[in-house]
Amino acid sequence: MDLTQFNAGDATFILLNIENLNSNEILPKAKDFCTDADYQRLLTFESEQRLREFFAVRYILWIEGITQDFYYHGKVPKLKSGVHISISHAQDWVVVALSSKYRVGVDVERFRDQVKSICEKFVHPKDENFFNIDSVSDLTVLWSFKETVYKLAQIPGLSLTQEIHIQGSDTYGYMAHVFTQDVNFRVPLGFKIMDNYVLTFNTGDVQQ
Repeated sequence: MDLTQFNAGDATFILLNIENLNSNEILPKAKDFCTDADYQRLLTFESEQRLREFFAVRYILWIEGITQDFYYHGKVPKLKSGVHISISHAQDWVVVALSSKYRVGVDVERFRDQVKSICEKFVHPKDENFFNIDSVSDLTVLWSFKETVYKLAQIPGLSLTQEIHIQGSDTYGYMAHVFTQDVNFRVPLGFKIMDNYVLTFNTGDVQQ
């Protein structure tokens, strides 16, 4: 299994393509690096896709030497060491983001026509100044940006349509603006296209 890795800002992003993984390959290998609790949970999955995703995250963390350090607080992934972590998966890809300097967010999405049917769930009026809402490509990148920012912000109930908007510029790339009654900050964003997928992530720390 080949991992792909790159850095952006002070964060590291590790990707694994899981398209060709299957349970016959996963279960024997998982014994080598999963905790006992994680391995027993792995055995309970009936969905082959869920099995691949669960396995891939633990495999990436094992390669990074932090399997025992990993846990969830609610639905938010955490590391006991205090290193910041974010996780995303979409059919063929699993990605883990790590940073010892600042909070990270990461998201991977497949380009699909269905994104047009849910645009009212994430498009802020100001987004339309920088994204073509009639374009599947633009909408998918915007949707993924919003998911990345939502994970990074860790603000319960944060509205994608009303409290986050994304601005683009030839000078600095993309910038997310988050504004609620209690917080107001910006964070720089980047993206990579991988065949029929887009990967989005923050390229630096939050700016007040």
